[in-house]
Amino acid sequence: MFVKPAEGRTVRRPDTLVFLLPDGEEVPRDEFWTRRLRDGDVTEEGETPVEEAADADPQSEAIKPDGFFEISKSPHSPADEPSAHSEEAQS
Repeated sequence: MFVKPAEGRTVRRPDTLVFLLPDGEEVPRDEFWTRRLRDGDVTEEGETPVEEAADADPQSEAIKPDGFFEISKSPHSPADEPSAHSEEAQS
């Protein structure tokens, strides 16, 4: 669901602890957000605006909608290097 903070209110997202954008954001329809609606902290604005949805690149998001962080692997990790105690390092 797409919600905006009510006039004069600021609301933190429970997954990131970042304030909800004044222009609104897509959030899950869960207990937290339905309670914010009921208490008048946010207003539901219907669907995600078309231009915002078209510009959004889900692969560029650092935080996934379900609240899990995306972890990128570096092309070279210390686990790929032979350790000082391995046979490869001693030759």
